Amino acid sequence: MTTNVNMIRKMGDFEVTQRTKDGMFNATALLKQWNEFVKTQRSLKPHNSGELENDAENQEVLNRGISPYLKNSSENQLFAQKELNDFFYNNTTKDFIKTIMQKENLTDVKEVYRAHKGKYGGTWMHPMLFIDFAMWLNPSFKYDVLKFVYDEMIKYRNFAGDTYKELASSIGRVVPKSLMITAMKNVAQALNYIVFNEHKHGVRNDYGTEDKQHELYELQRKVAALIEEGFIKSFEQLMNYLRETYKRKHLQKVFVS
Repeated sequence: MTTNVNMIRKMGDFEVTQRTKDGMFNATALLKQWNEFVKTQRSLKPHNSGELENDAENQEVLNRGISPYLKNSSENQLFAQKELNDFFYNNTTKDFIKTIMQKENLTDVKEVYRAHKGKYGGTWMHPMLFIDFAMWLNPSFKYDVLKFVYDEMIKYRNFAGDTYKELASSIGRVVPKSLMITAMKNVAQALNYIVFNEHKHGVRNDYGTEDKQHELYELQRKVAALIEEGFIKSFEQLMNYLRETYKRKHLQKVFVS
């Protein structure tokens, strides 16, 4: 059973919650922040009330002007609080959900979004749907959303590069120095097949998505740990482990389908 952790991450001036077990984001939490933000901006908008201009408590906020999320928006969009149902009733949203399911071979809509009750309740969304939802809240979110996704992708790509060096160091414990170049080529090829289901030059750059970079990072870290802790004691054991990992991930799906 996969242990779940809810990670709080910054996206512009807002916080987003993502759970590690499936990568889904809490849309309800972001919506609540957005509606509170709109409510606050409406109360602090300078020309709404002349009294605010002399209100010492709000003066600092007023001096900063209107938030960049509210600039370049029409008057109706400017102070628009949103309802989650309106997003799902949108035909564009319905079509996009179908597209996600088709592109990722999903059979249950709950793999795209689902509602939960309790302490960490709310509607949780597939990362692609969550990005669409955030942009639906306000067009000015677009930059922050794309930068957020880009930064996370680059972060895990860098992490993957660091863990590859750590993995090479660990492999050096079970492989003679004279065979390291050949061994690392074989390991790199196996890692590519496990994560990307193919091997070619530059494949890690072709698949620049955050989930793939994160998977590669976690796999390299796991293999290095198995060597360091003595569970893998030879190059033969290492390659057998990687072969079995590939079979579990890819070949079982073929037989099941």
